[in-house]
Amino acid sequence: MLNLDTLSINKFSLGGALDKKEGNYESGYISYYVENSIIKNISVRFAEFYSKGKIYVDNVIVKTNELAVPIKPNDILPLYAEIYSHFDDGVEVNYQFKEEKVLLEFSWNKCKSGLELNYINLQFI
Repeated sequence: MLNLDTLSINKFSLGGALDKKEGNYESGYISYYVENSIIKNISVRFAEFYSKGKIYVDNVIVKTNELAVPIKPNDILPLYAEIYSHFDDGVEVNYQFKEEKVLLEFSWNKCKSGLELNYINLQFI
């Protein structure tokens, strides 16, 4: 399960050690970046707007709350004290929240049926 409180999903943890060369990797619906044998970025795919492959469909832990997919902006906005960055360009709605040295990014695409969560990205800043 994707847990934004522990910055982890399955066997991957942001800041966790991983014996791999520097570079980008993919494991199902998870993409991650390794630098100096440390996971520096994790991205979880919820839809196939920007990349094709497996889709994450399980719940997400955010601020001790277990949120069921599909997650909408109104589900997460009350859980964060301050928005670090936001844009809505007519195609994508994006919110970013800064938690200490980590940037949490939520991206939705605008569809005929409304907003569809595309990805959640966790990265060191």
